[in-house]
Amino acid sequence: MDKENDALLPEINIEKNLSNLKPLQLSDFVSNVNYITLDKDPILFRQIYQVDFSKEMILVRDLDNNVLYDMCGNYVNKIGSKGRGPGEYTYIRNSKIGSNDNIYIHDTRSIMVYNLNGNYIRKFNPELNADYTVFSEHKNELIHMKVEVSSWSFYNDSLFFGQIPNYTGNQEYKAILFNDRGKIIKKFRNWIFLNRERPLFSEREGNANIVQYRGNTYFKEIINDTLFVINDQLFLEPIYYFNLGMYAEPIENRELDLRSESRKSIDNYIFINNIFITPNYFFLDCYLGKHSPAKRQEQVEMSGIFSEFYTRNVLGVYNKTSGELIFTQPTPIDNHFLNKGLYNDVDGGLNFYPKERVNDSTLAMWIDAYILKNHVASEAFKNFTPKYPEKKKQLEELASRLDENDNPVLMLVKLKE
Repeated sequence: MDKENDALLPEINIEKNLSNLKPLQLSDFVSNVNYITLDKDPILFRQIYQVDFSKEMILVRDLDNNVLYDMCGNYVNKIGSKGRGPGEYTYIRNSKIGSNDNIYIHDTRSIMVYNLNGNYIRKFNPELNADYTVFSEHKNELIHMKVEVSSWSFYNDSLFFGQIPNYTGNQEYKAILFNDRGKIIKKFRNWIFLNRERPLFSEREGNANIVQYRGNTYFKEIINDTLFVINDQLFLEPIYYFNLGMYAEPIENRELDLRSESRKSIDNYIFINNIFITPNYFFLDCYLGKHSPAKRQEQVEMSGIFSEFYTRNVLGVYNKTSGELIFTQPTPIDNHFLNKGLYNDVDGGLNFYPKERVNDSTLAMWIDAYILKNHVASEAFKNFTPKYPEKKKQLEELASRLDENDNPVLMLVKLKE
C-alpha cells in the first residue's frame, strides 16, 4: 500500500504497542478446551508441519506423509505416497481437504488430487504463461523457471486463491484465482516493485496468509503490511494496515542479495507470520527477532536433535472493538510451551499458541506426547489450581494413557462468542 491510502485504513500499530506486554489468560478468550490423540499406527510423526480440518476429518502431514483421521483421532487413510512414480509426490508444499471430499496436495509444482481412500485421481498446474531466468550456482549456468503459485487456499467450492511470490522484484501479478483444472480465472496485479539484480528466494517472499473466515477470503503477504479481503467484484480490498514503523524491513534491504554484506539480518525487523481471525480478535503470530522481550536461550528437541535458540515469536492479541493491541508477556520459564501464548488457567495444561484454524470459532495447536506427559508430571502442574478442576483431572487421565513415543496431541480451543 502507498502511505496516502494507508492513512485511510484502520491501523494496527505494532511499533507503538511493542512494549504493551500483559499476561493473558486462556479462560478470558475460550469457552472450551479439547484434546485429540492421533493413532500412531501405521504412521508415527516425528514432527508435524501442517494440520487441516473439515467437519468430519483431520489431515496431518510431515515432510513425507499425508494422513487422514476422523475427529476422534482414529486413523482413516494414508493419502498418496512419496516417490517419483505415477500419482506420487516428491515434496509437500501444502495439503488441504476440499469441500468436495477430495484431498489436494501441492507437490514441487503441481497440485495433486486424491480421494478420501487415498487413491490418486489427477493433477493440475496453475501456471502463468511467464518465466524468468536465474543463475544456478549448482549447474553453473542460467536456467529458466516458471512463475507459479506458492501459498494457496480455497476461495469457494470450485475456486482456489493463490499467491504469486515476487522473487524477481518485478513480478506483474501478486495473486490469482484458478479452478481445479489449473485455468486462471482472475489475476491480481502487483504494485510493489523491487530493483534486484537477480531473483531472491526467501521464506517470507514465498509465503502469505490466506484465511477463510465467515465465507470471505482474506489475504496478507508476510513481507508486506496490508490485510485485504476479496470483495464481491473480485478485487483485493484493503481493510487493515499494520504499522511496523521503524521495525519494518525497508525496500532497500529487500533488494539486496541474501549473501550481501550490506544486507541487515532479518532479526532487525518484525514480521507477522500468521493471522488468526476470530469473532472478536485478531491473534497475531509475530516474529520479533532481536526485539523479543524473551532474551534467553531455550533447548528444544526436533527430530531427535537438540538445539539452542532464542524465543523470537510472541503472540499479539488485537481487540477489533476497542482497537487495543496487547502482546502476551513471556514468563521466565525456559520452556517455549510455557513462556509464551495464552496462559492456560483452564486446565493447567500447556499455554496455547495458535498454529491452525479449525473453523470460524475454533483454533488448534499440537504438542509432543512426551512434552505433555512431562508437564502433567511436573510439580508446577500438580500444585496449580485451574479455573476448571474437572478439566485438570481429565488432562491427567489423558496423559496417563499416553506413551512418550505416541503421536503429537492436538489441542483445540473453542472461542467465546
